[in-house]
Amino acid sequence: MKFKSLHEKAKLVDNSIDEYIKTKNSSFVPMKNLEQIVLMIFPDAVMVNFGLHKLVFRLRHKSHELALKIGKSEAIERDHEAYRQMPTSMRHVYFARVFWHTKYCLLQEFG
Repeated sequence: MKFKSLHEKAKLVDNSIDEYIKTKNSSFVPMKNLEQIVLMIFPDAVMVNFGLHKLVFRLRHKSHELALKIGKSEAIERDHEAYRQMPTSMRHVYFARVFWHTKYCLLQEFG
């Protein structure tokens, strides 16, 4: 698996989100709190974009620039499914390469 150390940190983000949801009896973490959780686990991350359902952070890993998308599991799964449905030959024309995803996180090439 590429970027295994980032994957392990993403699992910490997942666990933090699940714990927040459980303790606050909430449907999801408010975006401001989510940003704080991510920056605590990924201190070098820079938030570059946000929307209704996801936050996007830029990560630098050696020679790679990566985008870490974090949001509701449904939004992450929709992005992953759209990527997988594209024919392999055209996939990287319309989408940045997806390396992996967890319940609430998706790592892909930046750009």
